[in-house]
Amino acid sequence: MKKRLDNNELGKIYKVNGTRLSPFPQRIIDVGVIIDLAVHEIDIMNYLLGSKIKRIYAETAQRIHSSNEDLLIGTIKFENGVIGVINTNWLTPRKVRESQ
Repeated sequence: MKKRLDNNELGKIYKVNGTRLSPFPQRIIDVGVIIDLAVHEIDIMNYLLGSKIKRIYAETAQRIHSSNEDLLIGTIKFENGVIGVINTNWLTPRKVRESQ
């Protein structure tokens, strides 16, 4: 996909989505979903778009984790104008990994 994006084979990209959902991992006590899950979606978007982040806005929630966020909805504005949307949580009964 990176080659196709770099060669403009997919047309102009306006928005990208990244989703990483899973049940609560009992093994993780020292970080939340931003460090455990969202960082990977940010890395994928940075790699594919080849653009630096201009601005980030995020909302988080702590529902079942004892000390960190377990839900994140984030919006990223890249310097090239593309908008990235990230949805991560540890509240979903099944594991989901999707990029669009």
